[in-house]
Amino acid sequence: MKKRILFVLISMNMGGTEKSLLHLMKKNQMEGHYVSVLLLKKEGALLSEIPKGVTVITFNDAALAEAILDGFDVHKMKQHFINRHFAKAFRTAWMTILQKMKLYSLMYVLLTRKIKSLPTVYDEAHAYAGPMYFISWFVQHKTIASNKFQWNHFDVRQLHLHVASFERIFNKFDFVYSVSSEAGASLQEVMPSLKNHKVNVNEINKAEINSLSLQRPVFKSPFQLTLVTTGRLTPEKGADLAIDTLKILKMNNVKAGWIWVGDGVLKPQIMKRIKAEGLEQEFILTGELINPYSIMIQADIYIQPSVHEGFCLTIAEAKALNLPIIAVENNGSRSQLTNKIGERLVSFSSKELAEAVIEHTRCTKELPPYNEFTNVLT
Repeated sequence: MKKRILFVLISMNMGGTEKSLLHLMKKNQMEGHYVSVLLLKKEGALLSEIPKGVTVITFNDAALAEAILDGFDVHKMKQHFINRHFAKAFRTAWMTILQKMKLYSLMYVLLTRKIKSLPTVYDEAHAYAGPMYFISWFVQHKTIASNKFQWNHFDVRQLHLHVASFERIFNKFDFVYSVSSEAGASLQEVMPSLKNHKVNVNEINKAEINSLSLQRPVFKSPFQLTLVTTGRLTPEKGADLAIDTLKILKMNNVKAGWIWVGDGVLKPQIMKRIKAEGLEQEFILTGELINPYSIMIQADIYIQPSVHEGFCLTIAEAKALNLPIIAVENNGSRSQLTNKIGERLVSFSSKELAEAVIEHTRCTKELPPYNEFTNVLT
């Protein structure tokens, strides 16, 4: 039976959530379903990758979407007053009060009172970007569907959620999906009353990933030892740890280079650190790439230095490419790696990460004596 299926998320920026949605949309199309996606902002590097035949719906109040994503605070209220945008200032003042009181549902009722529900009746409506309260609220109150699904992509213990508010709205969904067993365990721990909660592990297309890896790369590694990471330049992804680790390797005469595929809010700060540490030739930022796999396949070791992850799609992609992997231990890495040959979990420590790189490559690369390395570290 063909279904009408709606997915709701923020945008199609380059990230694991968005990439996993692309796979899910293709899968549902192959099964003959009619797929739609509603974006709060019609933007992102992966926008052009949405499969043909998928209906793209844009949130019909761009200014409101921007305000919701930016949040509300006293500073923004003052700026509206200074710019003589008095209506916006008044709205921001009210929303700031409601936000501080954790009255999210009332806040969004007031914000969206002029926005009508989507006209199409769906068999399934998915709050796919989650946890994000507005998207959950929108699916509950502005869509009509036989079944409504909430998705959890994170280790919620690491997020600053008002648990009671999220627990109430999550329990209104017919099903709640976590993208890994570890993410599911954390959600159940934080919200023990959840009903109909299941683990629905993110899937990837291994054949497609391997095919894309054979395409001509935008950057060819010149390094004796190539380390690669794919991820946004945001605090939780651990770019600072990568720089500290590469600095240790360089101090110990290890001729390594680190290629980081991704972009984000920390890029200016990361570029400044790379320059300050004298690593301009060794730490390469490629920016966002639609096809990161032609870079990943060049890795002697794929490294994931994230502080926390719900699933970590990039580790699954590195496994699909049969790459040796070293990752900081967290929910996402622990659910996929087991410390067997070619897989290593370490703590969030540049010393331990550097030692893991040395240990893994000693058999295949010409490296300085081990005692020379450890003496510098200790």
